[in-house]
Amino acid sequence: MAPSIRASILVMTLCCACAGALRAGVLSAQTPEPDSSRAPQALSVGRSDSVIVTVTRVAQSIESLTGSADLRDRSELYLLGALTLDDALRELPGVGVTGSGRLGQEVRIETRGVTSGFGTQRTLVLLDGRPLTDEYLGTVDLAQFPLAGIARVELARGPASAVYGTNAMGGVVNLIPRRGSAIPISEITGEGGTFGSGSGSISHGRTAGPVDLFVDVSGLRTHGYLRNSRGEPIDWGTRRALANVGYEGHRLSARIYGSYFRGRGTEEDFDRDLRRDSQDLVLSYRALARRPEVLGESPGRGAGESHLRIYRSAFDQDLDWSSRPSQKFDQQAVGAILTHSRRLSRHLVTGGMEWRRETAAVREPGADEAPGAGLDRHVAVTSAFLQDDIGLGARSGIVLGLRFDGHPAGSELSYRMGVNHRLSPATTVRASAGRAFRAPTISDRFLPPTSSFGVVFEGNPTLEPEVLLSADAGMSQRLGTGASVDFAAFASRARDFYDFILQEDGVFRPQNIARVNIRGLEGRMRVLVGGGVGAEAAYTFTDARYSRFPAATEAEGRRLDDNVRHRGAFAATWRHAEGHAARLDVRVEGDRFTDPENSAEGRLPSHLLVDLATQLAVLPGVVATLHVENIFDRSYRTRPEFVQPGRSIRGGARLSF
Repeated sequence: MAPSIRASILVMTLCCACAGALRAGVLSAQTPEPDSSRAPQALSVGRSDSVIVTVTRVAQSIESLTGSADLRDRSELYLLGALTLDDALRELPGVGVTGSGRLGQEVRIETRGVTSGFGTQRTLVLLDGRPLTDEYLGTVDLAQFPLAGIARVELARGPASAVYGTNAMGGVVNLIPRRGSAIPISEITGEGGTFGSGSGSISHGRTAGPVDLFVDVSGLRTHGYLRNSRGEPIDWGTRRALANVGYEGHRLSARIYGSYFRGRGTEEDFDRDLRRDSQDLVLSYRALARRPEVLGESPGRGAGESHLRIYRSAFDQDLDWSSRPSQKFDQQAVGAILTHSRRLSRHLVTGGMEWRRETAAVREPGADEAPGAGLDRHVAVTSAFLQDDIGLGARSGIVLGLRFDGHPAGSELSYRMGVNHRLSPATTVRASAGRAFRAPTISDRFLPPTSSFGVVFEGNPTLEPEVLLSADAGMSQRLGTGASVDFAAFASRARDFYDFILQEDGVFRPQNIARVNIRGLEGRMRVLVGGGVGAEAAYTFTDARYSRFPAATEAEGRRLDDNVRHRGAFAATWRHAEGHAARLDVRVEGDRFTDPENSAEGRLPSHLLVDLATQLAVLPGVVATLHVENIFDRSYRTRPEFVQPGRSIRGGARLSF
């Protein structure tokens, strides 16, 4: 296995490879990630040499997957000018980003028509295989995760609760941290531009024998493009630090890393101050095969790896409201994940257990004695999972998975099954089906009576998990050496989606009330023209409709909130061996409705956006960058409360030595 491939295998193992290319069946140790900042890589048309671990918890080539997946490596993140996670996802097929366009604005993601809903997150976001969801609300604000310390972003579409449990309904996004490289690399980046925006980072990575180290410190700020009703600028500023240290032994490996994030800004109704920190310890043991391995053959019976991960994360947030008492949110999660993978003839069996305890305390300083003011709750979840990846010769494979989650709101059994078959060296077909769920959060069940704009909201302790059944089928076709086509069709049925319903006592409480049918198509074509020039076009059709909504029967048959039926993207890329590169992106997004009734007042019209990114290698190790977003200065909305910013320009430099 080439070092460039082995370097991508980071997620659940964190300190060594789980399993090498599954279809080839090679179990191998992980090597440090090669640095990709020196020169852009050539455009990869088929991406068959890329390895992804998010889909099955073990390393697998994209070509051998039973479902659809994508990845963004470091060179792509550089050229995109991606500062936060939403920047890395918005052009991918099957993906929708709501709220992007202004630093500090809450950003959420939907995949394959499974929208983020009312205060929910139905696409799971991970950091190295562990969840990043807000312990209280269950949401993930993508804009709170800078990418300066991230090596790659992996996206797996479709239900994945059989692998990861709650929230993995529409798909999974996995952030994989950077690691030290064999050649010591230091990097300094800085950018500035319109809306008073600026960003910068300093990083260093290296290895010393079996030990590797990567550290990064980064920050960004903006003075916003709007002022709130009090005349204050809507601004945002962040600081982040990340450290990642690992030891790679022959059989035993260990990795420790930690991160800290601070964000402060002014909104329309409040000033926000939030802090995140996390610590992880991963221990791994690699069992040797019972017979020597031969390159290109399956490893001997008994080869495998075990991994124990222990982690802690905390998220504290203060909201200083302009028209009501301030609120303080203190949240923590501690957890452990134990996995074991073993090769048994044609079977690669992966099993494990998870335990996670979430705690949330919400209070209004000075109002602790008031009835209903404040909340202090915890939730513990215990899970067990088993997965079998069965190789049926060199051309076919089957994946079967089962998981049990014990949650206070109800136990859930999730499953997935998939098949991959290579019709020819250029043609691969795949199909999969699965069951996924989203468990109600602490806020869903125990929100104290909360008044907002004269309306009172309260949690519902009897709320049950949302459930989704989904199936998809797809095909990948290489057209010679310079082009490829990928497409997939999918269909889902969801039940018990909740919404806040007015009760007889005049309080709005969440109820498991809605059923939704989803169907869609997604496709993409890549072409390598030559001379470093390439292009790709993607289109996604998604139709998500309410099939049952007793609280508002007029909504039945209408589109799901935030469902965008038509999305298209086109990108033209030029890359030069000396480090010069340019990328032109065109994105078209259809209309959406922000209410179940699909009223005229709730309709947000379609829009077209054009972005340009360039980088120029001016000196050895010095790259100048320029990014222009929304070139034609279009006014648009993805949420009713905000007009997105117009044209923005950022310029800067990246120094590597």
